[in-house]
Amino acid sequence: MINKHYLIILFCFFHFQLSSQVDELKLSREGSSFINKINLYEPYQNYIKKVPFENTKNFIFKGSTTKKYVALTFDDGPNFNTKKTIEFLKSKSIPATFFIITRNLNENNVSFYSNNLFEIALHCNEHHNFNLLTYEEISKDFEIALKTLDSFQLNVEYYRPPYGIINSKLIKVLNSIKENKKINDYKVINQQLTPILWSHDSVDWGTKSVEEVVINSTKNLSPGSILLFHEASTKTSTLEIIINKIYELGFEIVPLRDLL
Repeated sequence: MINKHYLIILFCFFHFQLSSQVDELKLSREGSSFINKINLYEPYQNYIKKVPFENTKNFIFKGSTTKKYVALTFDDGPNFNTKKTIEFLKSKSIPATFFIITRNLNENNVSFYSNNLFEIALHCNEHHNFNLLTYEEISKDFEIALKTLDSFQLNVEYYRPPYGIINSKLIKVLNSIKENKKINDYKVINQQLTPILWSHDSVDWGTKSVEEVVINSTKNLSPGSILLFHEASTKTSTLEIIINKIYELGFEIVPLRDLL
């Protein structure tokens, strides 16, 4: 069976085939050489090259630090594997940022993230393809998500869209929150929502090969690399290999804020 993530990314790629030219892509402070220094899943790399620069310019794919710092990020929790992942990271004193799906939060699992090593960030309320939603539907997803965060007294600094999809409707929502400090009629007070993507996609959801996940996560590491994992997909045994490899390459794993 073809993986759902793969189908959605292929859809996005073909949807943007006729959009802006590749040479408009300026994804980071490093200029035109940037795209060759990161490790994106190939269909997503092809997709993101076609997204107009006006839509990508405020998204961070990689930190600006010159130190050999990298950050670990995890999407789509909380879920069945969250507690095990967090307990493992705690045992190794490894910091991480978790981009959560707010509809999955409850009084029991929210406590899993209660450690100074970890930071909660916003992914979404429902994991939808924003290319298939209207502006109003995207706006409503944000409203529900932010209300949920507030109900648990969670303040977030960062935001990452489902599937990494960026379009003008999403940008309009983010700009509205930033400029008006509200979404629809709901006031947004303590949430910052700096847009974060990634420089290294482990593709942990798309392969059962530990070796492939390790290579995807550590190939071409450089100062400021942001690694993408999924809470439900990466085994702690694989994470341990990746962490050891990062250290072997002379890098330090730090909180996301320390490399931006």
